[in-house]
Amino acid sequence: MLKNYLKIALRNLWKHKLFSGINIFGLGAAIGASLLLMLTALQQFSFDRFHQNGDHIYRAYLESYRSRGLERAANMPTPLQPILEEEIAGLEHAIRWRGGRAVVEYEGERYQTGIRYTDPAFFQLFSFQLLEGGPVRVLASPNS
Repeated sequence: MLKNYLKIALRNLWKHKLFSGINIFGLGAAIGASLLLMLTALQQFSFDRFHQNGDHIYRAYLESYRSRGLERAANMPTPLQPILEEEIAGLEHAIRWRGGRAVVEYEGERYQTGIRYTDPAFFQLFSFQLLEGGPVRVLASPNS
């Protein structure tokens, strides 16, 4: 019986080549788009879940209306952090994290390297392992 169904299906595919091709292409495109959407969602929900407080970590976005339309970015003005901590009930920490490039001099040689700077509360929220030192001491003073 299954052999009969396959024979009829192949006969119809062969008889209506254009419509069959369009349908098969559409099915493949839909499956591909669904997989891509699912993988994107899985990646977005996987951020910061390996931290001890992973279920309490959120990323804030700033929406602004420009001439090109609505723009959404995770970049916030630096003075906004203390205001967020004061104004939003239930917010324990708001962490500023910035990156850039700088010239660093070590033992008489200069290196251009990427740098990152953040607030002292960074290690209260994130549970990264340090290669050296402790989380309390590492961001205790400016330029440390």
